[in-house]
Amino acid sequence: MVNELLPSYRDAAQPVASRVRDLLSRMTFREKAASMAQIERSVASPSALSGLSVESVLSGSGDRASPSDWADMIDRMQHWALASRLGIPILYASDSVHGHNNLYGATIFPHNVALGAIRSSTPSFLLFLSMEMFLCFNNTSSCVSQSK
Repeated sequence: MVNELLPSYRDAAQPVASRVRDLLSRMTFREKAASMAQIERSVASPSALSGLSVESVLSGSGDRASPSDWADMIDRMQHWALASRLGIPILYASDSVHGHNNLYGATIFPHNVALGAIRSSTPSFLLFLSMEMFLCFNNTSSCVSQSK
């Protein structure tokens, strides 16, 4: 049954292809261009996420924060994004190849080249598993060196 109150792209009961078609037909050229951009956390603002409709934010490095402060920051950015004309949520990414070094008390792992120099895949595999299990948002750099 079609929900008359929701645009097709927001109706989870609709087929994905029709939702995508509907969303793309509603997006301006500027919104489409912004949806392909990823900005760094330090420049994320209400105007970037609500006005420009940028849909991806990356935390590379920078200020350290507690997990609670970090969650509040991401919630705030998500609120800004959902206030955009089409209400599209952001994809949040964390560059955490060494572990999540932007959080106080986080475990930091050796660089990939050091892991590769061990010449054993076991430590690399265990580190990869631990990073994947404990990162609660999109990890853009979950790559681990494999020794040969």
